[in-house]
Amino acid sequence: MMFILIAIGFILNTNLFLNLTLGYEWKPVNTKSFLTIINCCLITIICYSYLHNYILINTIQNYLYYLIGFFLFDIIYLYKFETRKELCIKTLHHSIAFIGVLIFGNVSIIGSHLFLTEIINIPLEVRFIAIRNNYKKKAIKPIMEVLVYFLFLIYRIIYPFKHYISICKNNPFYYCINFTLLYILWIYWFIL
Repeated sequence: MMFILIAIGFILNTNLFLNLTLGYEWKPVNTKSFLTIINCCLITIICYSYLHNYILINTIQNYLYYLIGFFLFDIIYLYKFETRKELCIKTLHHSIAFIGVLIFGNVSIIGSHLFLTEIINIPLEVRFIAIRNNYKKKAIKPIMEVLVYFLFLIYRIIYPFKHYISICKNNPFYYCINFTLLYILWIYWFIL
């Protein structure tokens, strides 16, 4: 089932990308931003629902497998359209997330909190789209910037620290290594 869901995620995102880019003549970078926003909205809603006991663990696990398909699509997109530096950083990020998906069943609550941080990408991608398309409403860019920094600081720097301590204290060492890599990457992105 895992491989089927990964394949569905990859095929669906690739088809949406091709249809929007070729069929509607969207810029590839804007199409990719749109797909990122959709996937971030979905993972945010699903993690929130799981944390509040609206859905079962197998529902979120299945969506995480689908999300791996999006990661694969994203890496191929980055290889084709972005710089090598961006490709390396995002590949590292997606690899850490992939490991998180594999160990998710053992740390589902903390994992849900970590995947919930993808909400940050929504205002970030809206800001990118506004910048790339010279959106004339001047307030959207600074509002999205403030929102990104605020959400990033809270959800990826301050709030996860208690989960970091818990993971490193109560789980195997490789869980701690994975979380440490993710945390370092988040701090790096925050400083940028």
